[in-house]
Formats: sequence, structure tokens, C-alpha cells
Amino acid sequence: MTIGSNPTIRVLAVDDSPTVRSVVILAFTGAPGYAVRVEADSMLGLRESERASADGKPYDCFLLDIEMEPFDGFELARRLRVRPAYARTPIIFLTSSEDPALRDRAAVFGAGFLAKSSITVLRASLREVVDEWTRPSKPPPAGGEWGRR
Repeated sequence: MTIGSNPTIRVLAVDDSPTVRSVVILAFTGAPGYAVRVEADSMLGLRESERASADGKPYDCFLLDIEMEPFDGFELARRLRVRPAYARTPIIFLTSSEDPALRDRAAVFGAGFLAKSSITVLRASLREVVDEWTRPSKPPPAGGEWGRR
């Protein structure tokens, strides 16, 4: 599903949770300047990113769940990073895990990290975080970590 028209920022969200996919859609619905597509697993997300790149319209930002099938978000990020179109595209990992080692793994990809500790907080934070990572006038926060909001 894709929402938004006449976008300035193209976002691909990949998460196996129907609830999180719905929250992502709600967070961006009606917000001018965004086009958001959601996919339910890492393989679908990879295929969609390849299709968009081949069409000359690569995504500007990725929101990736860490724990999903058939391969996790870190593997998806690795596969995205080897493609020239996505070598520097902002990646923001979404997870409900409290494991600090995941933040370290996210940093390897130069990626941000947003905890899914609360659906309400996640919905309120998504656009702000995407803006911080994609708007040229707003550099990402040091270390790319937001932790809990």
C-alpha cells in the first residue's frame, strides 16, 4: 500500500507487524511531502526497493523492523547498502527490543534507532524522526539514537 501524492520524501517501511504497518500509515496520512509504502516482510521490502530503483525513483528513507522473516532488518540493510542507489539512504530501525547491542549493530549501518515501546509514541515520533534524517537543513542527531520518547 502506498499513501501520499506528489511526494518530496519517499519512505519504505518494512515490518511484519500489521499493527506497526497501520501506525506508519496513520503517521503519514494527510502529511504533505511524503509518499509511504509498507511491506510485510524483508524479501518484499527488498524487491520493492529494487523495483523503485530500477524505475528511477529510489526511496529516500527506510523504516526497518529488526526482527522479521525471511531475514532480519540488519540483513535487509546490508543488502540495501551494497546497492549504489541506497549506499547513503537513511535507515531507521524500529524494534520493541530493549537490547543495547541492537543499537550498536544499527550504528554499523549509520542508521537511526527508534524503540516501538508505545504505539502512541511511535506514531507521534515517526514523521519527526524521518524529517531529522532526510531534510538537508536538519542533520541527524549524534549517534543516530532516539531511545525512548
